[in-house]
Amino acid sequence: MLREWARGATELTGASSSFSAHPAKQKQIASVKIIDKILEYFEKEFKIDARGYRPQEVDKFLDMVIRDYAEYNSIIKKLDKDLKDLAEDNSKLKQEVRFLKEQLDAIFEDIFPDSVKIGMVSSSKLIDVIADRLKFYSAKNIVVDPVMVATSGSALIKTDAIKTLVSKLLPLATLVTPNIPEAEILSDMKIAGKEDMIKAAEFIEKSYGCSVLLKGGHSIKDANDLLCENGRIIWFDGKRIDNPNTHGTGCTLSSAIASNLAKGLSLTKSVEKAKEYISKALMAGLDLGNGSGPLMHNFDLKPKYIV
Repeated sequence: MLREWARGATELTGASSSFSAHPAKQKQIASVKIIDKILEYFEKEFKIDARGYRPQEVDKFLDMVIRDYAEYNSIIKKLDKDLKDLAEDNSKLKQEVRFLKEQLDAIFEDIFPDSVKIGMVSSSKLIDVIADRLKFYSAKNIVVDPVMVATSGSALIKTDAIKTLVSKLLPLATLVTPNIPEAEILSDMKIAGKEDMIKAAEFIEKSYGCSVLLKGGHSIKDANDLLCENGRIIWFDGKRIDNPNTHGTGCTLSSAIASNLAKGLSLTKSVEKAKEYISKALMAGLDLGNGSGPLMHNFDLKPKYIV
């Protein structure tokens, strides 16, 4: 039985020749040295003649050696694949970082934007690049929609990306527009009502140095939003509109605010006009495709050249 196991061990260690009991052929197989060591170990530990006899205990031990070797080999192969995947991901991220920097430089050096709206950025390194370029060009009217949590409740960005967002991007922002779950992350407090919304908004403004529009429609059972600007609290009341197609309302709201700031409106007026725009876009009742569709962004366009 030991010779059969030795033959298997020889194959595992990569020898092409099969194991032979003949001493002359044993010397031709490099892996025999390993087997000899195992045999010596048996003689020493179990005090038996391992070359001529193998008791049940040794049987079990050898089975364990073979099983552990196979498991170890499997782990090594998986680790090797993971390391290759990681290297590939890092290479792609480096390309994305360089490309993003080139994109931002191309924009700011050609037609300087009057406002900037930033949505979901899942990578810490990409947030670093954005913050660096915004600071370099002294960008103004920066609106950050901190997309962190999906409607299902699952996290959309990593913890290190959130840390970079609050430490480097929010201090540059004019306004941050979190919903209730996102505000809970930024303020590290539970929000269950209007008083909690006020406390959270004040904390976020004080901590990160930007105004806050805390959107109440996500968890609070109304559509009232709260603006905290320089310590001043302003409520924007809104009624819930019976329309299941609300996909992208948060993104649209922050983009509308940024557009109004670019036109020269005050922050308060920009939020007021953006809220009005969102409400009417929802009231238009666009219904496209399956599931939760988009609101009707072009409800107010008057097609002069379309018959």
